Amino acid sequence: MPVTRIRSVSRWSFAPLDALGDTGQTPYDLSMATRTKRIEMRADPESEERIARAAKAQDLSISAFVLGAATQEADRVLGRADQTLMPGAQFDALVAALDDADDAPRLARAAGARRRYRRA
Repeated sequence: MPVTRIRSVSRWSFAPLDALGDTGQTPYDLSMATRTKRIEMRADPESEERIARAAKAQDLSISAFVLGAATQEADRVLGRADQTLMPGAQFDALVAALDDADDAPRLARAAGARRRYRRA
């Protein structure tokens, strides 16, 4: 028999899902983040129906299903924003250029100049 957490006034206890009645709703979980912002969107009837079917198949509300899918896609997009993709030949040329030191006269002068501060 499936078991879920339900909150009593003073502590967490475990009870069978049958104890929740036949509401079809999952009990509120206090570990979930409080949602205060609202995102609205428009959808054609076919898309709305398909999203609703998919949410029901995963036993989620439409809001939770859409939020989960959008968050997962946002993580994927933002993860790629921190990466630079380039062909192998271009990467090899970059590494070779890094290995080939240039004279850097300004850097040499700065390194040889008198320091303003001394370490204690």
